[in-house]
Amino acid sequence: MWRTIGLVNIAVGSKGQCISERMWYDAVDRSSGDLVEVRLCCTVNDDMLMYMIDRSTGLKCLQLTCCYQIWHEGYHAITKLPLLEELEVTLCNSLAKEIKAIGYNCTLLKTFKLNHEAAQYPKYSITDEEALAIAETMPQLRHLQLIGNTLTNKGLEAILDSCPHLESLDLCACFHVHLDDNMRERCIEHVKELRWPDERVDEYM
Repeated sequence: MWRTIGLVNIAVGSKGQCISERMWYDAVDRSSGDLVEVRLCCTVNDDMLMYMIDRSTGLKCLQLTCCYQIWHEGYHAITKLPLLEELEVTLCNSLAKEIKAIGYNCTLLKTFKLNHEAAQYPKYSITDEEALAIAETMPQLRHLQLIGNTLTNKGLEAILDSCPHLESLDLCACFHVHLDDNMRERCIEHVKELRWPDERVDEYM
């Protein structure tokens, strides 16, 4: 029985069928519901993700990177994973509308990575929506990574107020957080391991 799956890229067979899609369904079936860790890059869509989640409610770790075919329906299915401890969504479609539902249903979540393109002038509006949803629904977080997020000081303060167990916080490329001496000192007092907005973004994975 398989307990871990990692799937990267899409290969197309001679009949135009996605080889990795066939492999995906076969791997999920072979796991017999015992999957605990799934790491995916580029390959999956809503149907593929939901197929796995419906058969893997004991999943503890889910990583999605560059999964541009996953939308709200697929994201919402994550709420069916009550034992989830680690969730990463990096360079994917917006998760903002589903964060609260995930937080309320995945109460064991300890690590959350929500990473966007590191751009000083983001494509999307400057907003604290994601940060406030995290603060409201994920009080047990130990590790939080928000590379390229559009949060402001308001969102950061909400996270510091509501997530008392945070051990690490990555704010790389969060260019709308302005750290005066008081805010910087508060972050240092609250969190053991910090990465500041002006630090180099070395990697997302």
